Amino acid sequence: MKNKILVLLAAVLLTAVLLTACGTGSKQADEYEVNTIDYESYFATNRDVQNKSADTTAGKSSHAEYVETYFIFAEQGAVVTWYDSQTGEYKYKCKCEECGHVSSSEHTNHRLTVQGASYNSSYVCENSDCIMWGKSQPVKISCNVSGEWVDVYD
Repeated sequence: MKNKILVLLAAVLLTAVLLTACGTGSKQADEYEVNTIDYESYFATNRDVQNKSADTTAGKSSHAEYVETYFIFAEQGAVVTWYDSQTGEYKYKCKCEECGHVSSSEHTNHRLTVQGASYNSSYVCENSDCIMWGKSQPVKISCNVSGEWVDVYD
């Protein structure tokens, strides 16, 4: 009777060990399949992105162009009210250096497109309380140019 109990206990123990081992093995196989699916979807997505980028540039030629950017600023006697960094066009109002009065009229249709170039003019202060009222003052507006090479598709 003792032998039957020992054999039955050994069989139960062996079954438990086998089920545990098989369960772990199945779980690892499932994890492997999930990882394989993740890698496959990653590579499929990566291939799709490469194909789309190839489609957008396929049949198109490109060339490099140097694109300049213009920065317009007032050095003396003016306030730049607007400028276009792509064309160098700008608008400005005169400003008294003594009292800070800004004229109401705006000067338009000006353009600077050369590094270090400046526009020089003069201004008479309109503020009757200013010590510079009625006297000519210099106006100077300058330009800085920067640029970079960019690819342009035809």
